Amino acid sequence: MDSITTEFGASSTSSTAQSWRYHVFLSFRGDDTRNNFVGHLHSNLVLKGIKTFLDDEELRRGEEISPELHKAIQESKISVVVFSKNYASSKWCLEELVKILQCKESKQQMVFPIFYKVDPSDVRHQRGTFGEALARHESRFKDDLEKVMIMRWREALSKAANLSGAHFLDGGHESKFIDAIVGEISAQLLNRTNLNVAKYPVGIESRVEDVLKLLCIGENDVHMVGIWGVGGIGKTTIAKAVYNSIAYQFEASCFLANVREESMGSGGFVHLQKNLLSEILGEKDLDLSVVDRGITLIKERMCYKRVLLILDDVNHVNQLDRLVGNPNWFGSGSRIIVTTRDKHCLSGYNVNEIYEVKKLSHHEALELFNFNAFQEHRHTGDYDELVNNVLLYAQGLPLALEVLGSNLRGRNVDQWKCALGSYRSLPKQEIQEILKISYDALEPLIKEVFLHIACFFKGKNKNYVMDVLEGCEFPKFGIEVLTEKALINITEANDIWMHDLLEAMGKEIVFQESPNEPGQRSRLWCYEDVSHVFVENTGTDKVQGIMVNNWNDRREKICLSSESFLKLKKLQVFIICGDIFTGDYVNYLSNELRLLDWFYCPLLSFPSSFNPKKLVVLNMPCSKMSPLGEVPKIIFGLKMPGSCTSPLGQETMQNLKSIDLSNCYGLTKLADFCKFPNLVDLNLSGCKTLVEVDPSIGFLTNLANLNLKFCEKLRKLEIMAEMKSLKSLDLGGTAIKELPSSIGYLINLEKLSLRECAKLTNVPCNIFELQHLQHLDLFWCDSLVTFPTKSESSTSSRTSLQEKHYDPLFVSLDSCTNLVEISEIPRDIDVLDVRCCNALKGISKLSNILEGKESKMARRMNLFACYALCHNLASDYMAKMNLPDNSDQDTALLSLFLSCRQSEFVVSYPYVSGLPNWFFCRKKFISSCFQAHEFRIEIPGNFKWENKGLAFCARSSRARSFKGAHLRLRFCSIHININDVCVITPSRKPEDRWWRLSRGHAWLYYIPFDTIIRQLSDSGLPPPSMCRVKLEFEFKRGELEKLICGVQVVTPEEDGVILHQVHNAEP
Repeated sequence: MDSITTEFGASSTSSTAQSWRYHVFLSFRGDDTRNNFVGHLHSNLVLKGIKTFLDDEELRRGEEISPELHKAIQESKISVVVFSKNYASSKWCLEELVKILQCKESKQQMVFPIFYKVDPSDVRHQRGTFGEALARHESRFKDDLEKVMIMRWREALSKAANLSGAHFLDGGHESKFIDAIVGEISAQLLNRTNLNVAKYPVGIESRVEDVLKLLCIGENDVHMVGIWGVGGIGKTTIAKAVYNSIAYQFEASCFLANVREESMGSGGFVHLQKNLLSEILGEKDLDLSVVDRGITLIKERMCYKRVLLILDDVNHVNQLDRLVGNPNWFGSGSRIIVTTRDKHCLSGYNVNEIYEVKKLSHHEALELFNFNAFQEHRHTGDYDELVNNVLLYAQGLPLALEVLGSNLRGRNVDQWKCALGSYRSLPKQEIQEILKISYDALEPLIKEVFLHIACFFKGKNKNYVMDVLEGCEFPKFGIEVLTEKALINITEANDIWMHDLLEAMGKEIVFQESPNEPGQRSRLWCYEDVSHVFVENTGTDKVQGIMVNNWNDRREKICLSSESFLKLKKLQVFIICGDIFTGDYVNYLSNELRLLDWFYCPLLSFPSSFNPKKLVVLNMPCSKMSPLGEVPKIIFGLKMPGSCTSPLGQETMQNLKSIDLSNCYGLTKLADFCKFPNLVDLNLSGCKTLVEVDPSIGFLTNLANLNLKFCEKLRKLEIMAEMKSLKSLDLGGTAIKELPSSIGYLINLEKLSLRECAKLTNVPCNIFELQHLQHLDLFWCDSLVTFPTKSESSTSSRTSLQEKHYDPLFVSLDSCTNLVEISEIPRDIDVLDVRCCNALKGISKLSNILEGKESKMARRMNLFACYALCHNLASDYMAKMNLPDNSDQDTALLSLFLSCRQSEFVVSYPYVSGLPNWFFCRKKFISSCFQAHEFRIEIPGNFKWENKGLAFCARSSRARSFKGAHLRLRFCSIHININDVCVITPSRKPEDRWWRLSRGHAWLYYIPFDTIIRQLSDSGLPPPSMCRVKLEFEFKRGELEKLICGVQVVTPEEDGVILHQVHNAEP
């Protein structure tokens, strides 16, 4: 029999940031396994792209392990130790094992033992061939040092055998066993992915060690440490490395990047607070709109958790006030790290220690520069003097070394001398002047791309920026060139990022175009300069772009005159974030505009000459455009009350890809969408007077996202043609009464929101013919009585759907308080949420979905407060099974939920009497902040695993003294050990956490045994004798509640549930 766990042994101690040369180091006895098992395992690992160290016999010559083997062990992320019959007869193998366990403790290395045709207990207790081998070693060793070596080997064997691993017995299916091991190693490598620290992390380790000492990880207080230094010195890099080093030691962790810039953005502190809460709590779509509420949530939700929180690039005390506040906001043992350029932010706050980041030493700077310029540790002697000159100019600043190295890479000595000649002509001033050399080497159009990003697009989505740049007739490959030159980088979220020093350099270049007159510069981003140009009317045709980000500043508004834009003939980019302008009329706007992004536009109309055919993005949220003014030609189809017909005729806007007119209250009707054939995004949310969307919207073949949320007067949406590109449609909060049957034209729709559509009464049956629909949200549609609505042409009492649905579907009918019946549900439903549907009485064919008689089984259901539904479900089941009328409702419900279960399932539902008596293993307890309860179940020796599973159930008290409707259950996780082999470990993924447990309610979770031991189901397990199940609960601090939980082994069958007599074997 073979067995394998899903948990590797890993160090519990702190370690510095580690980079690994190999993914896996294989330790094995060559004579036993090199040419069979290990050879096959190595080949499979390599085929999976897992870099694996496999030694050769030459490295095992002599009395000691070779330095090459020592180094390979140290540089491997996972060590796989293959214990075979003669493993202990090799002193090299035993020494390897000692070294591996040392690295486990000191370097966070994972260790995975494989017991290949040997009993783990023989390894643990040195019996059998392991005992005989050690006895032979002892007989040859005479002095005390050698005896100490024997003791060290015995200790290493015991420790390794106690780690979770894999067991293969003679006669097992070796190929499948190897596949399972390779899959598990691959999964572990993926799950332990760290933040990207740096391409060449030179000098990081010592600095991380310094910070770790200041953090005092072992102490139980809340500790805050500041990392302070000049821009480009490596503060963020160090913070990321510290995060990677210690994050696993905390219950939750969050790296909050770019606090300074994010706090100034449109989302401001609310956006930062949402990110923090989401990362720590694992909750998405938090309802948070004001900063003060965010402060309260952080205080209330963090105080019970031991967290690691890193705030990167803080520049003002108010950012700390609103994100970390006071140490008592966080649970004991929490650690907070703040990186900043401004020491004053730290000295005036609750910071225990401040770490000042020093510049790189000459040796470190040389190593980092060599990596970037030569892609190796050293350079040839011809470059010595040249390299030293570069180091003198860079002054130990990592960013300068990286950029200069990338710029000089691949050039010969003469080219270096020429480049360094320009260095010598510069005074020894700011590092920015050195960085400018990389800019000077760019082609003219690439320079323009760099300056656009530095002034306008840092932090923006790459695809969005590329669309705008392409519209400006800049080369598509510009971003790629800048990335290669280390002038920008692309984040994992596909955003463009640029270091602050490079951003400042770009803005300085633009400033130097005309230091004394802003109107003579190509780009403007400073409020004072923009104000000067508009107030004094000093603009020129040199101005290509204007951006003002004024969300959080309350400065005097700039008054526009009719002539304000007249001189800005070449204006391409106009971005206004904030309400900063007054004045209702201008007589000119540039037709060269590619990006018009103007929040709170005060103009009552656009000039009649405005004809921007080159426009790519039109964003005008909260526009004050008058309904009586002339409608701009670019949006002539947006009908205002009393507006005149546009003279544009049938011209189309080929470049236009995005329109955002959200919260434009004068808008009543949309028409003639054919003029925007390449439109991808259309946002009209909050247009409270919009009553109609023209059917021509159906001809937008590229439209992917349509947002009509909170268009309160919108009563219908006509769809006249297939919209193959539409992925997301938001109709939440509209006055729509019914979805048209033409909804079936949206053949690739993935998300449909009808949240808070209070008048919605009709959802057609063909909604489930949308093959790719993944999320259907009908929250608080309290006029909905049946769902979906039966077809008028149907001759039967219920519509029979021929679903073709492919993707797993989430359906939310949360708080549809008048919903009486769900007449159909799709066969491929994955999650059904009908909580608070207290009028709901029936769900057609629900038993078929639960029993898997349709396409697949539902995975999750939330039936909170569905008392009538649960009563009817139980009654129908009892009638179907010919049970007496006085049968227990809770038992009937559980039997229904478990009928024919073939996959994992979780449900939350109201109970009548409590936990059924057939849960033989049960516990009662009073909840506290954290609870862990373990069941030890004895299993008969002839027990068969097929078609069986474990059912877990928990219920809360109905006590009226409980405050509020919900017991604040944060999460529940489950550990399952069979025969002391861990087969299930807790999941920390937010989507795998439980729904909250509510007063008077219970939740049920079922997991089949073939899921628990899927990797080895074909090989079978040895006769089980003990199953240990540990349930861990976490509640809000200070709340007490009586709970009962139970575990039972069951066999779900169509005509009921077979219970297996198991005994609680707790001492």
